[in-house]
Amino acid sequence: MEPSTQPHTQTQQSQQVVCTLCNNPPITACPGACQELLYCSTTCQGDDAPIHKLVCAQFASLPPKPKGKQILGVLFPENETTPQLKWIHIGGFADEESGISFHEPSVDSYFADDVFPEAMHSERNRVRNRDTRSMLEVWRVPPPKADGKEVVGRLLGEENQCIKALGGGKGAAGPFHAWRGPVLVLFMTRSTGFMVDPGAYRDCNLQDFGDAVDFVYDYGNDVHERRIKEALDSLGRAAAKEMAMGGERGGDGEGQEKGGEEGVESQETGKEDEKGKAENETKAEEGPKNIVIEMEA
Repeated sequence: MEPSTQPHTQTQQSQQVVCTLCNNPPITACPGACQELLYCSTTCQGDDAPIHKLVCAQFASLPPKPKGKQILGVLFPENETTPQLKWIHIGGFADEESGISFHEPSVDSYFADDVFPEAMHSERNRVRNRDTRSMLEVWRVPPPKADGKEVVGRLLGEENQCIKALGGGKGAAGPFHAWRGPVLVLFMTRSTGFMVDPGAYRDCNLQDFGDAVDFVYDYGNDVHERRIKEALDSLGRAAAKEMAMGGERGGDGEGQEKGGEEGVESQETGKEDEKGKAENETKAEEGPKNIVIEMEA
């Protein structure tokens, strides 16, 4: 499926109820076990079916939430072809000075003992051209070092067969990134950007799952990156042109104002010239007068 080329704009789209695959108003729900996902048409429903069926039944038959601080995440196993819903324990600590609580997920058990996983974050679904419902936190095996030296042995891991298998349901070339080892996606509320609100983990729902699939499958898509950049550059040029036109309009107004002032001044000068001419004519009629010049002694 071709990703949207429209640029990212700040809208309320993420708060609106929209079709799972596109941004049109939904009219029907999934007829399967979950009865949750919404679609605008049978076409979108059919296009999403190969991916949605992977977890539709899993969501419908979830066991009760475990006791303690647990959140539902999505695991893309290294050697299996179906994503799995997993309960992840959330620990954390409170900063003694500020009193702010920071949460830490327990993800190490999903990676090999000699792997120190790292997290990436995303708040945008580029494929659907909308914000994600939650901020995605994507835990993965670290890539090779920046200096070009490969990480040897188990640290790099095998190619992720689960993400590779998503191609059968996506109907497009990809994935665009060679994911190694397992990939675990967690979901968070969006932080405000202030330390007092770092965001909090929350359970995955079916829309979150769709955002996670789109992210891992589209990550590294150079064509998509270029299209987004071109769209943003176009917006920048349009904004610059609008500013320039605004400046020209401002200059024209100033010129008109100045021209108006000069016109008034010219009219006043003409009146003064006519007045002076009339006075001279009057003096000529009265004839010459004696002029007395006083000089200082």
